[in-house]
Amino acid sequence: MPFIYVFGIVAVSAYLLQGFLGFLQIKHFTKVYGEMRRKGRVAIGRKSGKFKAGTIVMIAIDEAANILEVKKIQGTTVLAKFKDIKGLEGMSITELTPTLPILAKENKLTQATVMDAVQTYQKVMNGEVIETPPTPMMSMRNQAMMMKYSLQNKFKRS
Repeated sequence: MPFIYVFGIVAVSAYLLQGFLGFLQIKHFTKVYGEMRRKGRVAIGRKSGKFKAGTIVMIAIDEAANILEVKKIQGTTVLAKFKDIKGLEGMSITELTPTLPILAKENKLTQATVMDAVQTYQKVMNGEVIETPPTPMMSMRNQAMMMKYSLQNKFKRS
């Protein structure tokens, strides 16, 4: 069998496997979110790691904004699973700071993600709209469009 066929079969198989594992991770996220949502409201913080592991934190809170449960998922692969962050239960979500002893022992990305969840909660409670950051492809598209317009304006002037 020619090399190109073998390469094509391997590439398609890897793509399908990655898609299936991604589906399982989304299913796991939905299951954990549903469990936390049954307990109360859920504040979600997210930080992409660019070249390191990204992190998502979910904080279940009651009506008085007291923390019921905190879970985080951190990793670079689709095999990452949610893990508990213990010791924050009973605290108010507005009391969270990166200098808390429980959070201080977490890595900087996790601390930033928890603070993102707190900021998201505060924005929602103030009635503000949560903006989603552009994807890397959208950022590149936006940069290309800006360059195009600046070149058009430059040539219009001359």
